[in-house]
Amino acid sequence: VLFKGMVIKDREVVLHNDKNELPDSFILGKNISKWNVDSYFYTDYSQLEIIGGTKKYEKHQTFPRIVIRRTGSELCCAMLKCPCITESTLYSCYSKDNTVEINFLYGLLNSRLLNYYNQRKNITNQQGFPQILMTDLQEIPIKIGSKKLMDSISEVASNISSSGVDEKGLDLLVY
Repeated sequence: VLFKGMVIKDREVVLHNDKNELPDSFILGKNISKWNVDSYFYTDYSQLEIIGGTKKYEKHQTFPRIVIRRTGSELCCAMLKCPCITESTLYSCYSKDNTVEINFLYGLLNSRLLNYYNQRKNITNQQGFPQILMTDLQEIPIKIGSKKLMDSISEVASNISSSGVDEKGLDLLVY
């Protein structure tokens, strides 16, 4: 499942750096880097005026899920390991019925191979303000390999995201 985050009105008013009894975590594209969620904002979903994107609170509460930055010339993905509302500068991705192991997909999306494919095939406006469209993400050819290969990629991706291990091991597996 792939969905775009929400667009909220007056986000500078309703998003706060301190939790202060606010029930919901919230992230923007600028809150992530490759493999990491670097920071969070906090808000109260019931107080948001949503003017676009995915409004369903339940979708935003799904985890674990991969968030993919919409802007930039490279695929930049991080793993959400807790419920979090995302803004429209992020796409969210998760396996609806666990047919694809989430860390396998996470490893592929952060690999140089898919980044190369994406840069050659999908990036629009490379010199100006490059962005990745949801339809382009949906069309990335992801081949489900052997269980052994998928388990290896999943293990490396899990190690990278949890301990900051060098990602070169992943590229050896993906190529």
